[in-house]
Amino acid sequence: MTGPIEERVKPAAQVARDPDFRYREELMKRRAALLARTRAVERDLERTDAPVSASRNEQAGERSNDDVLCAIGETDAKELAAISLALRRIELGSYGLCTLCGHKIAPERLRVLPHAEYCESCALIEDAKHGAAR
Repeated sequence: MTGPIEERVKPAAQVARDPDFRYREELMKRRAALLARTRAVERDLERTDAPVSASRNEQAGERSNDDVLCAIGETDAKELAAISLALRRIELGSYGLCTLCGHKIAPERLRVLPHAEYCESCALIEDAKHGAAR
């Protein structure tokens, strides 16, 4: 490691010329799609214009659908938070650097997961600690 991450942060003008900056547009598009889906999930959960089903089977199905919608909403909220952090890292010039070790995140990883905050090695360590994909 060559020093603290703060020492490697690039000025904003340099970020605009950085090839990693191309991910900003992709992150913005994904954020817009997630926000639209979040609004749709919230509308579906409210169901203010739909009558309550008379059948217990239909009510059970609606509750099951609500559970799925809630899970989607929680997953989307986590991804939205990760995208916001990635956009902030772009602004600061630290995008593409692992937030744990400070090493570069492989371009292949960023292509697949543009809001990645960890390099592959640190992601494996975090996954082992928390049991979740990063």
